[in-house]
Amino acid sequence: MDTAKACIAITSKNRKEELYECVLSALRQTIHVEILVIDDGSTDGTSEMLSNEFPLSRYPNIRVNRSEQSLGLIAQRSRFPLLTKCPYIVSIDDDAIFVSKHTVAQTLSEFNHPRIGAVAIPYIDINYSQDIKQRAPDDQNYLDDSSGYFWVAEQFRGTAHALRRDVFLALGGYRPQLIRQGEEGDYCIRMLNLGYVVRMGAADPIHHMESPKRSRPEITYYTARNNLLFAWHNVPMPDLCIHLPATIYKNMIAGYKGGYMRQAMSGIIYAMHLCITREWRERKPVLRSSYSLSRRLRKCGPMRSSALDKLLQGEFSVYG
Repeated sequence: MDTAKACIAITSKNRKEELYECVLSALRQTIHVEILVIDDGSTDGTSEMLSNEFPLSRYPNIRVNRSEQSLGLIAQRSRFPLLTKCPYIVSIDDDAIFVSKHTVAQTLSEFNHPRIGAVAIPYIDINYSQDIKQRAPDDQNYLDDSSGYFWVAEQFRGTAHALRRDVFLALGGYRPQLIRQGEEGDYCIRMLNLGYVVRMGAADPIHHMESPKRSRPEITYYTARNNLLFAWHNVPMPDLCIHLPATIYKNMIAGYKGGYMRQAMSGIIYAMHLCITREWRERKPVLRSSYSLSRRLRKCGPMRSSALDKLLQGEFSVYG
């Protein structure tokens, strides 16, 4: 059997019905892939379902790694490169599926420049709209590289992205203390600081069917908490003096509008406690140039790599 170039990595907890459909869709890809499922301490029989439905004797490319105790989504995702040797890791949520059998092959073709550290795979939040998110404005660019450019985004969404394993290892993966929510922005700004970018993809989109088991109060809490930790860990001075108060204000407003003000405030207070008592040791802000470029991408949207050529004085040339 040929060595797999990509590992489709999925972390799951107590969603065995959604996970079953996710794994089935991964098996239909046109190229040989390794499928890694991390069971984050499920109590609903997730690992047993996988053993029964996808026995190793019939599906040797599926591997299941179970943690008896839940470590959290982000901590488990940080283990991906330790559990696979594939040069590329395609990460999707357990409540998402590959509708097209070509998506992984198309995505791997987009790692065609040494500065591309990650690809944001197009996806559709199928329960809400038919809008395709994370798709490059010029969706022909992965088919026609003669254009000489690709689109660069600020970050990818956790539900649909692909990573270079070597870059992931160089960065030390995600910050496990984030638990869940917000790991993408933290990872991408640190990756940008090393000179790697997120390419917007143009592959056939993944369908994300948000699980009804998601907890909005919990998401609000961790979003507020981790947005503050992002600022503390990454934002250089003097920008932190503006970014941090603005982050607190925006998360309070978001919590109020969403009906979860108490959870937002709890997340903010606990993050401030962490920064004072523990996370001050972890503060390693990025360069101001990296921070400024990240903010520009957030404010103005995706940029052509040719525009980055000018910003980085030619060092980013897509012609190598």
